[in-house]
Amino acid sequence: MKKTKEIKAKFNEKIDAAKSKINQVKENVQSTETKAESKLESVKASAKAKKEAVEKKVDAAKGKFQNLKKSVVSKKDALKNSFEDFKKKQDLKSAKLYAEAAEAYAEDCIEYAYEAIEEADYAISESIVAALEVDELSAE
Repeated sequence: MKKTKEIKAKFNEKIDAAKSKINQVKENVQSTETKAESKLESVKASAKAKKEAVEKKVDAAKGKFQNLKKSVVSKKDALKNSFEDFKKKQDLKSAKLYAEAAEAYAEDCIEYAYEAIEEADYAISESIVAALEVDELSAE
């Protein structure tokens, strides 16, 4: 009988420890879910703020981008005409004008590329926000 009580006590101790561990796991699951929801909300708010900031920046840059595009095309055409003149005249003044036009064209191309990168940044942010929205809708 004494041995039986010892065994029962030992098993009860282990069962109680298991119950305690199960309760701890339940609490961890609840805590993890709450933390994940909080983190998701934080990520969504951050992404939304970034999206809005980028949208404002992109909207402001769109007009500039279009004007810059026209300017690049115009300067390219002028550069081509300047080069044709240069080939005809072959003088120092034409060479200087050609060099200046080529430099201006290169600068405009760099600016055009910069604006394209800004547009890509906006597209990436928009993609992330859309993915978050899909995740949120999928979770519901």
